Amino acid sequence: MTLSRRTFLKNTSLAAALWPLDRLAQAASFADPGAANDIPPVTTHSVCGMCRAGCLIDVTVRDGKIAKITGNPHDVLTAGQICQRGAAAEIMPDDPDRLKFPLKRIGKRGLGKWARIGWGEAIDTIFNQMDKRLRQDGPDSLALFHSGTSSSFIKDLFVELGCRYFNDPFYEYCRANRELSHDLTYGGRGGKGAVGLTEAQCVVLLGANLGENMQVPVMRKFNQALERGAKLIVVDPRRSTAAARADYHLMIRPGTDTALLLGWLKYIIENGLYNHGLESRFIGLAELKGLLANYRLADLAAIADIPVAALKSSAQVMAGLAPAVCLYPGDNSAWYGNDVQRLRAGAMLSAVLGAGPTESSGEINAARFPAPERFASTIINKVQTGAVKFIGIWGQNPLQAYPNPYRTISALQKVPFIFCCDVYPGEAAMYADIILPEASFLERAEIVGNRELQPRRLAIRQAVIKPRFEARGPYWIVKQLTSRLGRGQGFTFDSALERLDNDLRTEGLSWQALQEKGFALIKDV
Repeated sequence: MTLSRRTFLKNTSLAAALWPLDRLAQAASFADPGAANDIPPVTTHSVCGMCRAGCLIDVTVRDGKIAKITGNPHDVLTAGQICQRGAAAEIMPDDPDRLKFPLKRIGKRGLGKWARIGWGEAIDTIFNQMDKRLRQDGPDSLALFHSGTSSSFIKDLFVELGCRYFNDPFYEYCRANRELSHDLTYGGRGGKGAVGLTEAQCVVLLGANLGENMQVPVMRKFNQALERGAKLIVVDPRRSTAAARADYHLMIRPGTDTALLLGWLKYIIENGLYNHGLESRFIGLAELKGLLANYRLADLAAIADIPVAALKSSAQVMAGLAPAVCLYPGDNSAWYGNDVQRLRAGAMLSAVLGAGPTESSGEINAARFPAPERFASTIINKVQTGAVKFIGIWGQNPLQAYPNPYRTISALQKVPFIFCCDVYPGEAAMYADIILPEASFLERAEIVGNRELQPRRLAIRQAVIKPRFEARGPYWIVKQLTSRLGRGQGFTFDSALERLDNDLRTEGLSWQALQEKGFALIKDV
């Protein structure tokens, strides 16, 4: 845990010799092939990969290098704007800290000593270990920690192999609790409330900091709501940048969000400020009133450490502007351990304000419930018992993504074989047997979907430069594994572009047709 990324890179070796990183970076074999000074600059449509917002971008390449990255003016979510992260992505391809070639561990795990190997040896080593486990222990001995669009191909392969243990931190931390809580509250209508930032006359930031955790599409909607005159209620113990713009800043005691939500519900319901037009559609409203009668408003305010007057006045603002109230909780929904019930309280508040779904599907969608096999703790427990013996880590760092990293380290030390694939080495790579250097988002092709728009948007992420050093694209890597395994139905295509073009045809599109604008809008049926 004390080994830095730069120390990790300096400890990598060429064959058996420990060569300094700067000498490796200067090796002639890593030079960009075919770069010429007289080639005019070329601008290509693509999709930013610096966060999950998926902003459309235009990338200008000159002499084989990224000259600049700008927003695509056709992107209605960003109006051609990009954030500083997106603009800074031009340094990624030649970043000295990125992984440059396949590595195998030499010595004990965690020491950070590595030998450079070729792609053939790296793929063969992974294949031999994977094949061994499938034959001896079956698919339940395999697990995959994955994240990001580049991990879709390796996940496809693990699914086809019959693996059940997958972990995506975005699903676990952002979606699972919210979908479950909203399914339980709205009767099968999982997801977010019916009122978004676009329609809101009152925005409630509950555990979200749009001023610092900035995604351009969300920030534009947020700013537009405030420019329309929407009231802003910020619940945050800190004086954040969003709180500086708030009409009401409730600096509650950390961990007391449920008490505040119950206080709002109690005041609104007992004072008849809720949406009576939806009363006939409520199931359990009488029971909710009975539950809230057990609490004193002063006690709930004291738990949250805010004045009763502030609780009342902020509730009055929401009720007065209902149903155009957006309770924006942010993405991360895993906070204190009581998250499903906390989120259910927020969903009930949206419902009584008329801001939740107005119709129920009539049944809970069990398919949306979080499967135990998708949680990191399940995989770690399986490792501790010896059931999981092969782990792939692709675009994720479990030591940073989850609590108690020392327990995770203990588990990783016990796994017979681990391989890691990423653009940059994270702490989890320290415990891998094989490390693969992945092409950055500027060097690979992908399809990126966005359901923020209606109609839905499909965009293509194009490789604007060739992969630097010995990095390879995710399709190429997984195809090498499937060719050795003799399995992988989606990897019979010779290149990633052929596979992606085939995937687009299910939407009535083609890669070539999307290249002119970079995206297409698709009406869901």
